[in-house]
Amino acid sequence: MAFDAWLKTDPFNDPNAPPGPIFMPQYVNPLETRAGELGVKAANALNSGAHARETGDDYVRVTVFLATVLFITALSQRFKNSAVRVALIGMATVFLGGALYFLVSHPRI
Repeated sequence: MAFDAWLKTDPFNDPNAPPGPIFMPQYVNPLETRAGELGVKAANALNSGAHARETGDDYVRVTVFLATVLFITALSQRFKNSAVRVALIGMATVFLGGALYFLVSHPRI
């Protein structure tokens, strides 16, 4: 269709004719349409992957908080002064509460 329209412009004799059929308005590249569809699909996959990465990062952060709770609890056992022990256990309790709140309120994977 575009080739026939291009030939009607007499490209071999008319220097003002388009240089080829792809420069004609009738030319439609089917691969360009497919590329657009695949581009949308790729963008959706990228957004889904980014969301999954963020969720995974959040869960890693909670794991670090829980490891900190274990570390502080073990550290508190090293002190003979009960005030230091209570302060460290209190701090561990705050970290544990924050981590548990996040686990309960965050969406599941």
